[in-house]
Amino acid sequence: MSSQTLLLFDLDGVVQFDRRVDADAAALLGELRQAGYVLRFLTNDGFNSRHSRLAELRADGLEVAEHELYTASSLAARYAATRGTTFVLGSDLAAAEFADVPQDPLTARTVVIGDWFHHYDRERLQLAFEAVLRGAEMIAVHKKRAWTHQGRRLIDVGFFVAGLEHCSGRAATVVGKPAAFAYRTVLEDAGFAPEHAVMISDEPEPDLQGAQACGLRTLLLGDAEGMPGEFAPHTLADLRRALLG
Repeated sequence: MSSQTLLLFDLDGVVQFDRRVDADAAALLGELRQAGYVLRFLTNDGFNSRHSRLAELRADGLEVAEHELYTASSLAARYAATRGTTFVLGSDLAAAEFADVPQDPLTARTVVIGDWFHHYDRERLQLAFEAVLRGAEMIAVHKKRAWTHQGRRLIDVGFFVAGLEHCSGRAATVVGKPAAFAYRTVLEDAGFAPEHAVMISDEPEPDLQGAQACGLRTLLLGDAEGMPGEFAPHTLADLRRALLG
């Protein structure tokens, strides 16, 4: 594979495990940079801002530039900024991404549904519901049903999204993986065509399926099966051989 390739890495389950950077993965990323690959990191993290997630990575010794990282919260902020006033249901950390976007539940053109579990407030949920009924576009950072943390399956943002969709009768616009908006934003920023980009993840759904729908090649890590791709390595050693020979 040519080094003139954009590699999009998921974070959780690929580079980080329970929010700790894997030393072997960090070493491989360094080798890929030296070989000339362009790296980007695309995560469905709707709880953190880029700044807070970068701080976490750097504290574990992995240097990633801000322009290389795309969180679901940063994608949502980028989308909302093009549409005017918004109203955000999200964490205090994610709120940093919306600092330059006007917010008002009464005049909102968009309502952003982020990772809100630690900030539940029925009145804010009611305000979001009413804004959607007035015509605000509902934006979901993603719609994942569950995720794994410390070996336990936990309900995810899709819980809130599905509830608001059901109650309002309106469908949400998804901006994180597997939405085309996520992959196309990274490709356009980096200046790469889809055929020169590869998505690397441990999750066939939504990461790799979304990537393939946008024309990217895929590399699967871990034990998941049944996902087609140019390569299907199951270990970091396989990935090293596939990309570095």
